[in-house]
Amino acid sequence: MAVLDASVTFVALPSAQHSLGLTVTTRQWVVTAYTLALAGLLLLGGRLADRLGARHTLLIGVAGFALASAAGGASADGAMLIAARTVQAWALADIAPPVAGRVKASPAYAVTSADPVPEKKSSADGLSGSPPQLLRARTKVRRRGQ
Repeated sequence: MAVLDASVTFVALPSAQHSLGLTVTTRQWVVTAYTLALAGLLLLGGRLADRLGARHTLLIGVAGFALASAAGGASADGAMLIAARTVQAWALADIAPPVAGRVKASPAYAVTSADPVPEKKSSADGLSGSPPQLLRARTKVRRRGQ
């Protein structure tokens, strides 16, 4: 979702700059505010998912993202667009941890895992852990076959 949102932003930003009369600095802040807010609030979103539950946090994030997207589309100036993008990042920070937890708990993730003991897996093995684990699994299969 973050990649799609970033792609849409980069495609739509020149048009928004023209229609809202944004300066180059304001245009850069539209992207920077989103990135800073997402990076800063991602851990807080994970903590919120731990406290409220993944489902509630996901629903809050999706609703917040939809409202912020509507506010961004209705922006009258650069400040409103920057504020809307910041709220979008906050909402995505609430969406990402429950989704990453679901991916890690999915059967497809278990198939790619080379470690037979799931309790020993690092919690950082979410989305980025799969390719290295595939390589490790392939290496272990070769060693068994020799």
